[in-house]
Amino acid sequence: MRKMTRREVAEQLAKLAQNVDVSSERVLELLANGTGEAKNAGNQVTNDLKLCIRLGRQNGIHVSPTVLLNGIKDDSISSGWELDQWKEYLKSKL
Repeated sequence: MRKMTRREVAEQLAKLAQNVDVSSERVLELLANGTGEAKNAGNQVTNDLKLCIRLGRQNGIHVSPTVLLNGIKDDSISSGWELDQWKEYLKSKL
C-alpha cells in the first residue's frame, strides 16, 4: 500500500467493506476529503479516530495492534493470528 494514492487506499477499504455488508459508497463518502480543504485536513472519520487513539493512550497503548476486550487490554493476542484463531478467541470470551 505504500505506493498507493490516498484515493486508491480508500477504494481498497471500500471493497473490503462490501465483504461485511457495508456500503462501499458510504465508506468512500466518509473517507473523502472535503472540497476546498487542505490535503491533510482529514475526513469524516478523523475525529472518531482521534478519540479512539486518545482512549488507547490513556490505557497505555502506544503501538498497534493492541486489542481491548470489554475495555481491558489483552496482550495474549498476536498480529499474526489467522481467522480460525480469532474465532476461537472470541468464542472463548462469549
